[in-house]
Amino acid sequence: MANSKIGNEYGKVGSIYRNDFGYYVLMKEGHPVAEHWDYPARGQSNHFWQFLTERAGTFSDAKHFGDPGKVGDVYFSHVEGRYYIAKKIVFQRCMIGLCLRRKKITNIGSMPVNIKARLRIQKMSMNMAR
Repeated sequence: MANSKIGNEYGKVGSIYRNDFGYYVLMKEGHPVAEHWDYPARGQSNHFWQFLTERAGTFSDAKHFGDPGKVGDVYFSHVEGRYYIAKKIVFQRCMIGLCLRRKKITNIGSMPVNIKARLRIQKMSMNMAR
């Protein structure tokens, strides 16, 4: 999702686009703006777009607790000011304490996370995803 496109870029079937509501997969080849392929409502899909997720699960676009996710996704707790990395697939609403007890997430520290620590954490999350 790091290389996601915006609506005025040409795309092929399967290209990932980002708008204010999240990430979508393009279902037809073409130029979405020129073809007037409007995005559906938040969290919905239509015959032009398939909804993926609201947030990418990265440090720059961390998921919120309650968002589903996969191993290695980054979550941020606004209450605690901490980042977490998913250790298991998260299918449903996950509160911080419950997820920590069930070992679904790893607490990776308080905010702010400096650049060296962030890079170390990203490497750790890539290794966990393997």
